[in-house]
This record gives sequence, C-alpha cells and structure tokens, in this order.
Amino acid sequence: MELEKQTRWAGERSVDYLLETGLQIARERSSGGLSLSEMGSSYLDHPYARRHGAIRLADKTLVNEQGGAFRRGWFKDRSKTDADRGGAIVNDTQVADWLQKGTRTMLGRDIDGDITKRLEKHLPQAETVFKRELERGNQ
Repeated sequence: MELEKQTRWAGERSVDYLLETGLQIARERSSGGLSLSEMGSSYLDHPYARRHGAIRLADKTLVNEQGGAFRRGWFKDRSKTDADRGGAIVNDTQVADWLQKGTRTMLGRDIDGDITKRLEKHLPQAETVFKRELERGNQ
C-alpha cells in the first residue's frame, strides 16, 4: 500500500476509535439514576435550579435519564475532506440545548466539555491504533 493511502487508512481507524469511544462516554454520561421525584425531593430540592446559584450535586455534568430521548439522541457525525479527517459526537435533540445552555429556571451544564475531557484520556490508545494500522500496511 502506498504511504499516502496507508496513512489515510490508519488515521481513519484512529478517528473511528475516538468516535466510538466518545459515543460510549456520551451515552454513559447520559444515564444518571436520579428520577424527577428524587430531584424534586426536599433533600435535593431540584439541584439544577438557577435559584441555588450553582449545581448542588458532586457530579455536575452527569445527565439523569428520564424518558431516554437525550441518551438516544447521541450520534457520530463523521466529516471528511481531502485535507482533514475527523468527526464529532453530537446530540441535536431539543433537550440537549437546554441541558448545555440552561433555561430561565435551570442552570446549564458543560456536557460537551465533560465528554471532551474524558475522551482526551483515550488519545494514547488512538495513537496506538494509528501506529498498529500503519504497521499493518507495511506488511
């Protein structure tokens, strides 16, 4: 395999790994176990309410699964051009905007930042995938 094709192939496999891992992280981070009634209890008192000034939970970016639409809304958006290869983990549901930016009564959460931070820990493995695929092409 010629070097350019070999490098492109290895890069695509590395991006595939990151996108799949990112999708898994996004879905896991969208599967919190607090119900609406638990969050509304006198103990938690709606922990995301703007009136508190800050989120009142230790894990501020974990999204609690209610109906599941947000969790099911994650997908891989693979973009390709001749010069650049990449993609993104996207959730374009209406609730995603509310959760990320907040509302008049609810504080927003840095969900995208949380997923990115967690995905960065997988960059060494993505590099390993790239090197392995590059070596395979040399054989």
